[in-house]
Amino acid sequence: MTKFITPKFVDLDHIKMIQTTRHLGFSKGRFDSFNLSSSVGDNNDHVDKNENLLLKKVPNLQWIFQEHGNKVVELPSNNLIGDAVFTKKKILFAQ
Repeated sequence: MTKFITPKFVDLDHIKMIQTTRHLGFSKGRFDSFNLSSSVGDNNDHVDKNENLLLKKVPNLQWIFQEHGNKVVELPSNNLIGDAVFTKKKILFAQ
């Protein structure tokens, strides 16, 4: 399974965070190995397998379109273009 970074916050058990890494996915070559974008020329089957690994860890994942800038999106939102998301809602995405 791929490597995920899941920090634990002291005295803030209600805050959950996950960060993916490039390790232990299915993509090959310059996409090695946990690429999550099918728009960069990677094999779509590899991207699908990588996405499924992530969805097993975070089943209610909210995808955003990454623009490689500094925009942070507050969820829920209809505008899902940015580089990070956060929410002030409790139990918006249950694990």
